[in-house]
Formats: sequence, structure tokens, C-alpha cells
Amino acid sequence: MAPRVVFGESWWNMKRQAAYQSSGNCCIACGRPAFMTETGRLEAHEMWEFDYENGVGTVTDIVPLCHYCHNFIHSGRLYMVMGEEKTRDEVRAILEHGFKILAENNLKAFPFTVSFAREMSVDTHGVQPYPIGCSMKQSGWKMVYNGKEYKPEDYVK
Repeated sequence: MAPRVVFGESWWNMKRQAAYQSSGNCCIACGRPAFMTETGRLEAHEMWEFDYENGVGTVTDIVPLCHYCHNFIHSGRLYMVMGEEKTRDEVRAILEHGFKILAENNLKAFPFTVSFAREMSVDTHGVQPYPIGCSMKQSGWKMVYNGKEYKPEDYVK
């Protein structure tokens, strides 16, 4: 479930345009202006905080990212589309881009992303995985936005 599903496309278009303007039409992760990115545009990404034990995902912001930074964040999807939507070389370039930014900012990566990069022989620039060690609620998740709760069964068709 995503905010654009709950609030609709016109809401989403308004929010993503505001996100692009808030950064001067630059990626907030790597700083590249939209016109200098691989696609010549930015993509909007929902920032979330997760309470895994209680099954709550809270949307905290909507931010502008370049295509490479956005794909890096969604490394699980990137892994799945490799060979179909993305070539191995494109995937390697995306992973290299992401790990360089993480290293420059002394950040850790999702454990899967680190192992995926190592499998692809990508330089992780010494970036380490962050620990994940909690129980996770298996069903009944809900989204919170601006303090209000939304349940998937009320919006997902």
C-alpha cells in the first residue's frame, strides 16, 4: 500500500512536484540536477519509518531522487528486473553509484544490497550492512500518514 493508492494520482503529482521544487530539481542523495541524470528527470520516493513488530509503516516524507539513487534504494526490485528491464552493466553502475554515496556519507546499507553487490563484484567502498534483528508482524499492516491510519483492505483493489 502506498500513499498514491490511498490519495490518488492528482495528490501524488502535486506532492512529487513539490518535492522536486524543494530540492531545486536536484537528487537529494547525490545532488545531481535532473537534467544531468541518466533519464533527464527525477523520481519521487516515499520515506518510511517501520515498526516491524506492530506492523506499522509511517510515511515521513516524499523526496526527489535520480533514477540511479531510486533504483539503489529498491535493490530487491533491481535484482528482480536484472536481465529484463536493466542489463547487468546498468545494475552494476547503479550499485556502484549508491555505494559511493553511502561511503561518502559514512552510512550503512541494507544487508541484501551488500550481498547483492558482492555477488555482482561491485566495489562497496567498505560500506557495511546495518543489523536487522527483530520479529516482524506477518499480516495486518497499516500505513500512517500525517497521524492518520490507513489499512490496505480499505484501499487496495
